[in-house]
Amino acid sequence: MDEKQRDISYHNYDIVFKYATQTLQGRMLDFLGLHMAPIVEVLPTELPYIEARKINEDYIFRLQDDTLLHLEYQSNITLEDMIRFMIYDARLYEQYKKTIKTAIICWKDIDTSNMGKIDAGSITYKTDIIKIKIQDPGKILLEEENKILKNEEPDIARIIFLPVMSGKENIKDVTLKTIEIIKKIKNRRYEIDKLIATVIVLVDKMLDVETIEKLWEEFKMLNVFKYAEERGKKEGFQEGIEVGIEKGIEKGIEKGIEKGIEKGIEKGFGKGMAETIIRLLCKKMGDLPAECKERILSQDRPTLELIADHIFDIESLADLEKFLKQ
Repeated sequence: MDEKQRDISYHNYDIVFKYATQTLQGRMLDFLGLHMAPIVEVLPTELPYIEARKINEDYIFRLQDDTLLHLEYQSNITLEDMIRFMIYDARLYEQYKKTIKTAIICWKDIDTSNMGKIDAGSITYKTDIIKIKIQDPGKILLEEENKILKNEEPDIARIIFLPVMSGKENIKDVTLKTIEIIKKIKNRRYEIDKLIATVIVLVDKMLDVETIEKLWEEFKMLNVFKYAEERGKKEGFQEGIEVGIEKGIEKGIEKGIEKGIEKGIEKGFGKGMAETIIRLLCKKMGDLPAECKERILSQDRPTLELIADHIFDIESLADLEKFLKQ
């Protein structure tokens, strides 16, 4: 894969996998059928190679027991693949001098009984092959979505790992649906961006570049709205104090300040999000009419959140009109 096509550094992998490991409380590797020490660090996969060539594999983790886990996702496993993994692990050992366990997660329904090992006399190389494929990912997504709609705690591990376990032919659709379901989680509102990032990182090397780029663009957009919300909260807090003090003089200082802060925060939320929506729509469709901007600024928070959720579907003023209240 051309490195220009991917802009996810191992530092970002490290952040995402550390979050996933902490959130899943040790269930991450168990969920993949790997019963070993928890992940403590993601290591760079790019290693120096002879003649200035570089070899780069899927994931390298340092575990809590100070061993290394080399994890590969493959639809098929050839002798050439095994030789490549063997050479890579030799270089990995040369660099870190630590015990290495290599596991190949295979999502294709193939006979792997004669795969996963090389016996070349003095050289013996063995990997673990884990065959995982969920037959009906749609059913699982529906089950987890129903939990979310009932305000019950969903199975986070099940959700974020479902795309990579759904098979090559389903992975794109399952990934998109998974992200939509994550956006609906209410009791983890401030973790949604991290959960989505985890899903994207997991499928990064299994999806086409165009799809991955679109997913990252939407992820960045989500963070823009999160920033706008935080900024709106801060601005609203300050405005709320000012209004609250004024009202408090008339109707009791303590109660007035409290009510003013509450209203100010809500107003700040809406203002920050509305301004962000206007800016993004102008970038997408050109400058909006002044009347249209005023209408967006006057919308309540639920309406603004609805527009934000459908920002990529809005291609014209007519599309926008469907979401605006009079």
